[in-house]
Amino acid sequence: MKKLLFCFLLLVGIVCIGCQNNDIFDIDEVDIDEVDSSNDVETLNVIFEKGKKLLEEGNVNEAIELFNKALEINNDADWVHGDLGRAKQENNDLNGAIECYTKAIEINNNRSVYYEWRSNAYKLLGKKDLAAKDQKMAEELHAKGMD
Repeated sequence: MKKLLFCFLLLVGIVCIGCQNNDIFDIDEVDIDEVDSSNDVETLNVIFEKGKKLLEEGNVNEAIELFNKALEINNDADWVHGDLGRAKQENNDLNGAIECYTKAIEINNNRSVYYEWRSNAYKLLGKKDLAAKDQKMAEELHAKGMD
């Protein structure tokens, strides 16, 4: 019985420590203007996560604004370029999307998803050869576990 009580108290303690972790937050309750702008990494992550949520909710133009704001903080954030491309593609700006995917690939050419997304945009533009080339690269990277 003492061992069971000890395990329970240990688990409660671990959960309490986890609850104090500032990395766990509700992105809807974050006011971007009140984010600690002296911490570029935190600011970038908050803006990116809020943009990602807006994109998922269909607020494409607002998401594009936030992704662009995030890129002002760090233009080398490949994941931001990738999701900005997704937002532009959602907004039927296929050439803009391809530019974003290409920039993401220039920064990090080991992510299959960027090639997949660009392949899809090329297909929609009728550029079958470029789409096939990107799809092949995406499959090769995916086979290596580089999603």
